[in-house]
Amino acid sequence: MGAIQTIVRNTVWYPCVCLVILFLGLAINLAGHCTASKHVFFFVSGIFFVVSGLVIILSLVIYAANTNAIAEGWPSVIGNHPAQMEYSYGWSFFLCGCSLLASEAAGVFALYYFLAASSQQH
Repeated sequence: MGAIQTIVRNTVWYPCVCLVILFLGLAINLAGHCTASKHVFFFVSGIFFVVSGLVIILSLVIYAANTNAIAEGWPSVIGNHPAQMEYSYGWSFFLCGCSLLASEAAGVFALYYFLAASSQQH
């Protein structure tokens, strides 16, 4: 198996875990709209959104570190000319960063709503 396939197989679990955590946060948030004790559900969903953002950061760091490790270990000589592996991060890497921002914003807004609602009760 090639090195690039190994990177993909080792790092594919983190975005999948993040997706599951995001859907759990969404389900808890939607359940909060249907119950009388909304504020606790919004707090828990905010925590889930923030944790999913942390998992996104973890997956980005692991993917970048593995890619750099493969690039540094690439065979340095082909014939008489030094060879360098050229790589770049595509739009998926950029969109993963955007999803990090969206996930963290959703978590902050849910937690802000919880704090604002709990301060109005007291």
